[in-house]
This record gives sequence, C-alpha cells and structure tokens, in this order.
Amino acid sequence: MTLRNHKWRQFEEARQFVRNLRLHTYKEWCAYVLGELPEKPQLPTDIPEHPGYAYRQAGWQGYRDWRVAHSSAVGTFIIMQNC
Repeated sequence: MTLRNHKWRQFEEARQFVRNLRLHTYKEWCAYVLGELPEKPQLPTDIPEHPGYAYRQAGWQGYRDWRVAHSSAVGTFIIMQNC
C-alpha cells in the first residue's frame, strides 16, 4: 500500500495521540518514530511518520502544533502581534 492510498487516522485524533506522548522537540519525534523511546507506546500504523505530507490539507500547522497544545498565552501574543 502506498502512502497516497493509506487510510490515516483523522487529523485531530492523531494529533491528540501525539500530544499525549509529551514529546518536547522535533528530535524526540524522530527518535519516537524510529522506535528509540521504548517507554512510549509504538506508533500506530494509522498515524504517519511524516504527518506534514499526510495532513497537509487537513489542518497541519507544523511539528510544534503536532506535538504541543498551544496555551492561551501564546494565542494572546499572536493576536497582539496582529493588531
């Protein structure tokens, strides 16, 4: 099965799974995908190793958003910058 034809988990559900892993950096995401974090559950087959490609039209906003829920303080800062 090619990546194009693969049935991925819905974006919001996949992102929540990843956020629950509490990975702090892109480097940690890479280590997780490679199976180098044995204390974490294995990456499910319906969550892509390269989510930017799989979810590019489904809400993808980058690896930081993929790994970490944004706080209201960050949202406030962004709003203030746009004034």
